[in-house]
Amino acid sequence: MIVNHVMSSDAVSGIFEDIMNYFKTYASQDDEIIVSNKPVDNADIYHYHRPHLEKELKPNSICTVHHDLDETDHWLDYEKFHNIYQSSQLVVCLNSNQVNYLKNRGIEHTVVIPHGYNDGVFNKSSSINMLKKKEKITLGVIAKRYGRKVKGEEYLYELAKKIDANVFDFILVGDGRSIDAKILRDYGFNVTLYEYLPYRIFGSLYREIDALLMLSLHEGGPANIPEAVVTGTPIIGNDIGMVSDYVINGYNGYLLSSDLNDDLVIFDELKNNIQRLKTNSFHVRSKAKTWKNIVDIHFQEYSKVIEAGK
Repeated sequence: MIVNHVMSSDAVSGIFEDIMNYFKTYASQDDEIIVSNKPVDNADIYHYHRPHLEKELKPNSICTVHHDLDETDHWLDYEKFHNIYQSSQLVVCLNSNQVNYLKNRGIEHTVVIPHGYNDGVFNKSSSINMLKKKEKITLGVIAKRYGRKVKGEEYLYELAKKIDANVFDFILVGDGRSIDAKILRDYGFNVTLYEYLPYRIFGSLYREIDALLMLSLHEGGPANIPEAVVTGTPIIGNDIGMVSDYVINGYNGYLLSSDLNDDLVIFDELKNNIQRLKTNSFHVRSKAKTWKNIVDIHFQEYSKVIEAGK
């Protein structure tokens, strides 16, 4: 099978480069992966990653929804995508929220294939800190900081005003997080900061975190959700992206309401429930899939599209 991943632009994306490398690594020797800005001739499958930049699609076309369909950025306005999604043979969604959004707009030829985790970095069989008693509960924020504060920084600052620095501390990971570290320290919190951390040691990073704090306003993924799941790390996050596909509210994490006053009860409960959440999270690690699993699932869907097109 010849699969052409069509990028539709020469814009550099580290995330897309990583995903393409996983496809090249895990595709079988009988399959060929071609990555190009424009579609090549005579591919069996055309897999588009920025389909809104295309006027029309090739036969046997698949589109992946990489972004939050509720995103307010005008560059990602849904009307730019609707017709092109409709004309594709299959729309790959990263999460159920995307599927439901598209279904409400008449697009039902969808399938959920989430991001995977790198099993060279994260190992299901490795021990975690679920039984490790600590003096404080460490909340982890793992995401690059953007000037638009789309990763929930305003919520984070308001949260820091309301929770006890004697109970919680923070690990911040990502470019630009020194800004947040200073603010949190000014509120009295102990903060460990890594503006840059080699990806190969992220498995060890998660062992130092008691709960992943995912405060983004909009997400397609994000990639840190399967990482947290496979390491048995509870997730506290908004009901966006892949969060609600992996978090059973009150069991292995909490879904936030975006209303801090309502959410404060969650952080009060954490004081007594963190060990139970960590134990439960350890037992649902199998919900996360490796990138090899994810590539295999894509090829199963490719085969279905080809068969349907005959």
